[in-house]
This record gives sequence, structure tokens and C-alpha cells, in this order.
Amino acid sequence: MAKEKKELSAAEKKEKAKKEAREIAIKNLDNQDLTNIASAAYVDAGDYGGAGTSAVDEYLFRPSLYHSKTGSAIIEQSMIGSRQGGKWLTGNVSEYGVSQFAGKQTAGLMGGITVADAMKYVQYKEPVKDSWKGKYLSEMANGSEDEQKFVNDLLETYQLNLADLTVSKALGMRAANRTKSRLEDAVKPAEKKKKA
Repeated sequence: MAKEKKELSAAEKKEKAKKEAREIAIKNLDNQDLTNIASAAYVDAGDYGGAGTSAVDEYLFRPSLYHSKTGSAIIEQSMIGSRQGGKWLTGNVSEYGVSQFAGKQTAGLMGGITVADAMKYVQYKEPVKDSWKGKYLSEMANGSEDEQKFVNDLLETYQLNLADLTVSKALGMRAANRTKSRLEDAVKPAEKKKKA
């Protein structure tokens, strides 16, 4: 005898859709290419100096934008979104515009996750209000004044932290590359002597 499928109530369907959207949001927020592209606009707006911005450009932004599937998709979406009146060949997008577009995407994705999820992305380990833990940021953005302020502060913190972490990572990559390129020739003869 075949089992009958239980029909989900409207509330259950809504909850299931939220959970599925949350999983997609987390997957995209964990996408390093997306966050590398989005963080470039935050880094540009910050006070990181030439060394920080050039390292982000060279080691994270350009490789993610021009040499990844995510980058190609974001360029395409940005170009289509910039069309004037939706008309073909009227779009105009800069790298900055693409980065801003990716930043808007990450901010939108943040709305699809819970406060507990968001705390991980801003590396906040202190307890938050129990009543907020399971709430989605999108719900809180339309909630009380206290909740709206929290969401705004959280999104700003996420952007600042992402910029800081991106610059730190890029400078670390630059330092590792410099060390390797400067010491490689000096180390190779020593390795050849050991093998001989």
C-alpha cells in the first residue's frame, strides 16, 4: 500500500522555504570568490593605503573576478542590470560597479540567515538576546526599532570585518609570494647539493 504524502500547511511551507533559502545564502556567503569581489568596494572605501588595496587587487579581486565562474556570473549580471531600459548594448559597468553589485548581493544574502549564523560571519562569540537567536535578519530588518538598528550595525560590522580580513589575507599572500620568489634561487642550489 502506497503511503500518502502529508500535505504541508502554509506555515510549514513558508518555514521550509526559509530553511532552503538559508542554506543557499550560507553556501553563497561561504563562496570566497563572491566575498573577494564584494570586499573590494569595502576596501576601497576604507583607509588601507596603497599596499593593502594593491594586494587585494592583485591576489584576490582580479583572480576572483576574471578567473572564476562566480566572477563571470557577477560580470554578466552586472552588465545586464546596467542596461538602460533593458536595451541590449546600453550597459556600462566598471570594476567598482561590479564590486558594489556583489556587495549588494552579500548584504541581501545576510537577510536570509539567522542571527546565530550572522554572529559567525562577524566572529562574535558573546551571547545575544535569546529572543533573537533563531530569528532571520530579514524579519528583524522589518521589526522593532531596536531590531532594525541591530541589523544595520551587524551589516556594517560584517562589511568592515570582511574588508579587514581581505586586506590581511592579501598582504599575507603577497608576503608569502615575495619570500618564495626571493629565496627560491638561494635554496635551490642547496637542495641540489644535498641530492648529489
